[in-house]
Amino acid sequence: MKSPEQIDAHLHWFHWVIVSLSIILTMLAWWFTKTQVDEKIEGKFRRESQQAIELISERMQKYEDALWAGVSAIQAKGGDISAAEWRVFEQSFGVEVKYPGVLGLGVIFYVPQHKLKGFLEKQRMERPDFHIHPPHDEKEFFPITYIEPVENNSKAVGLDMVHETNRYTAAKKARDTGEAQITGPIVLVQDEKRTPGFLFFTPFYAGGKYESLEERRKNFIGMVYAPFIAEVLMNGVLMKEELHVGFRLRDGKETLYDQFGENQKEYDQNPLFKKTISIDWYGRKWEFDIQTTQSFKKATDSFQPLTILIGGIIIDALIIFLILALSRTNKRAIDFANSINKKLIDQAVFLKKSNEDLEQFAYVVSHDLKAPLRAINNLSDWIAEDLGENLESETKENIVTLKNRVARMENLIQGILNYSRAGTAGSEKMYCNIEEIVSNALSLMEGYTNISIDIGKNIPNVFADPTQLTQVFVNLISNAIRHSDAPGGKIKVSAKQYQKDERYIEILVANEGKKIPQEYADRIFKMFQTLEARDEKESTGVGLTIVKKIVENHSGRVCLLDTADLLTTFQVLWPKCFQLEAPLAGH
Repeated sequence: MKSPEQIDAHLHWFHWVIVSLSIILTMLAWWFTKTQVDEKIEGKFRRESQQAIELISERMQKYEDALWAGVSAIQAKGGDISAAEWRVFEQSFGVEVKYPGVLGLGVIFYVPQHKLKGFLEKQRMERPDFHIHPPHDEKEFFPITYIEPVENNSKAVGLDMVHETNRYTAAKKARDTGEAQITGPIVLVQDEKRTPGFLFFTPFYAGGKYESLEERRKNFIGMVYAPFIAEVLMNGVLMKEELHVGFRLRDGKETLYDQFGENQKEYDQNPLFKKTISIDWYGRKWEFDIQTTQSFKKATDSFQPLTILIGGIIIDALIIFLILALSRTNKRAIDFANSINKKLIDQAVFLKKSNEDLEQFAYVVSHDLKAPLRAINNLSDWIAEDLGENLESETKENIVTLKNRVARMENLIQGILNYSRAGTAGSEKMYCNIEEIVSNALSLMEGYTNISIDIGKNIPNVFADPTQLTQVFVNLISNAIRHSDAPGGKIKVSAKQYQKDERYIEILVANEGKKIPQEYADRIFKMFQTLEARDEKESTGVGLTIVKKIVENHSGRVCLLDTADLLTTFQVLWPKCFQLEAPLAGH
């Protein structure tokens, strides 16, 4: 056996191993949680970045659709349209309402050098002040002929795309490809702030579309176009969505839109994530520099990893404190347990002695009480013999009543003695066959034959004191016989596996007769309690009390069932094994 010092050393080492494992688990939990949170935040950044790009792409596609709608309107007019007709189209189309971010919708006609004079004369018939500007040395012209609403775009009317490289290059590319094109970064003449912008072109041709470059150039009429200020466009797209990422839009070395300035409210100098996305759109390569903002950082702040770390450290500290406290109180706890154990042993010895004394007392009392009762009974017999034929009828009835009261008193005394013995050590406990026990009980009640027996198949033996188990059946069957409607009333005895708990056998004893109300279901199991006057039906009121004591001492349960039929039915749940670890819960 180890000494106290050896035991303390072993516990001390074991507890420190627990602390070490706890610290390791805390760190692993913190690292795992932090990794999960970081991945979740990065996923949010990727989703919002992709969402923003998709929003811009969708908006640009809508703008392209609007320009092609203008092309269709012009081709429906045979490839030519007047200023008044274009104004009607733009107003009916509702560009400013349906397509926010567009400054206007216009038409650019292609005018070669030899047709310039006729073109100007035609336009000045509706607008005398129309002129093409600024002057240049090229032999072809791409003037903005119409634009609506003209009030905000009057400076653009007559502006020739040829005068500036980005405009001219995109215009020729649209003509030669037959596809929508945008210009490189430009400053719009109608923009007083002179912020970066671009133009969006869609070409149209005489007779429809053509496959070859030569045919396109030969039949090229002009373009429908829309001017954009990049800042207005981006704000219109992005501000409607609650995005927590910032953008910088670049076209080559030129910046079209920038949210990365210190004057920007949401700008974060130390973003959590950032990336660059390059997209080829309409003949230009746009690069989106995207990074998280301050609002993104606030929205994704998670104290979960830190909480886990701090909580783990606190738990580890508490474990250390408990180890120190337990090591100091261990000996006192053992001493206290030993003292309690000694008290329990002393109490058990005392209770055993008390039970033995009580049983002896009950036996002595019953013996001392029975002696005078026998004397009274004998005395009543002698009086009857002495009086003989002179015994009056009233006196004879009184003597009979006296003898009945003596018999009842003897039964009560015997009941007390039986109750004191019920549940105490009797026969050696063994596995008993239910069917044999019922047969033994019935043999003690000869003369009563109207009893049906129904013992289920494969009912296992139960562990019990056979004498006490027999007494349970005798008391229940006797009670059933006593309370039947008439002599020879039908009695039912059955036993089967209890469906609700396979550890128990269910025993039912039922009789025909006046049912016992459920309000008396507890009272009938108490000592000396009867529901009918003893003069009407002789009963000591002890039989069911003895049944309850024996059954409960075997970890079982007995009760009066509330059945729908007219039978008074007692249920006994008897365990297959004696002293179950978890006895059956009561009703």
